[in-house]
Amino acid sequence: MCTFNKISKYAILMEEYKILIVDDYTEQIMVIKEILMRDSPNYQILTASNGKIAIDTAKMELPHLIIMDWDMPIMNGVEATERLKNDAITKNIPIIISSGMHTDSGAIEQALSKGAIDFVRKPIDRVELVARVHSMLRFVDSFKELILQKEFNFQQEILHKQNELSSYVLSIAQQNEYLRFVSQELKKLLNIANAKSKKIIFRLN
Repeated sequence: MCTFNKISKYAILMEEYKILIVDDYTEQIMVIKEILMRDSPNYQILTASNGKIAIDTAKMELPHLIIMDWDMPIMNGVEATERLKNDAITKNIPIIISSGMHTDSGAIEQALSKGAIDFVRKPIDRVELVARVHSMLRFVDSFKELILQKEFNFQQEILHKQNELSSYVLSIAQQNEYLRFVSQELKKLLNIANAKSKKIIFRLN
């Protein structure tokens, strides 16, 4: 089974991932997109300009990772994060919150409490962003491997139970066959005994 530590940077660069970038500034989206595409051309970049659009896009596209700006019109990133985490469809998508204003420990704690899994400060530092993205994608792969392993174990358990049931049914069938055989033999013995009894009674008469 693949583990978090075994998923290499090379494996991440070769894999295809959907990453949703959410920001109301097009220039900021382009900065993040350029950094990611330089890191790996296999990333499929999706974009949204506010939290509401991000939610709709996430439900439709199911990205592997969301990089979410905090301050946006219509719906901010923290509120969108909370809603995504409360939705069964999107709750397992990791979200990185980005902000240039809400950078103190209290703000970061608030973002994490609403469901964000990491935080990156603006202006975006390329090395920091790439490192955090790689970390999140390793998490995604580890989670995926865990789910696959659980599904495999569940299927194996079902197969084992089916085999047990088949063995039990076969055992019952064999027992029934044996009981039929014993019943037939008892009937034969009873018929023989009845015949002998009749002969004895006939002779006594």
